[in-house]
Amino acid sequence: MTYYYKKKHSSLWRSAQIAQGVMDNSCEEDELFIEKIGDTNPNNNQVHIFDARPHISAYANRAKGGGLEKESNYKNSKVIFGGVEGITSVQSAYKSLMKTCRSRSKLSHSNFLSKVESSGWYKLIRKQIIFAVKAAHILHEEKENVLVH
Repeated sequence: MTYYYKKKHSSLWRSAQIAQGVMDNSCEEDELFIEKIGDTNPNNNQVHIFDARPHISAYANRAKGGGLEKESNYKNSKVIFGGVEGITSVQSAYKSLMKTCRSRSKLSHSNFLSKVESSGWYKLIRKQIIFAVKAAHILHEEKENVLVH
């Protein structure tokens, strides 16, 4: 648990991605963990699992042996995808933004702004802020627990 909202009895949790894999195996320990997170909230046992990846990337990762929660195995859960591309895209956007910032003195104002926009950095940050606002809404307004990974 990383945060407990005492007034609302909701909590924010952090965990690693499961390793369900291509064979669609279930993990009783993971299922029990999610159930127990739900049990910590007297308002509602619903757990919203925030997966930062795009939906399609999560399924592609499962085909390579990576994890993706199957909601039918986690009866008190709902998976929400954030649409944030992988680390390679994040690194590329960051490098592009830094390159633009280092060459600021050589660029016109409009060209600088155009290059900042085309770096993709603001788009990534925007997705993360939207994701965080959704989590805050669930914790505060819906009074339900959130698990992020």
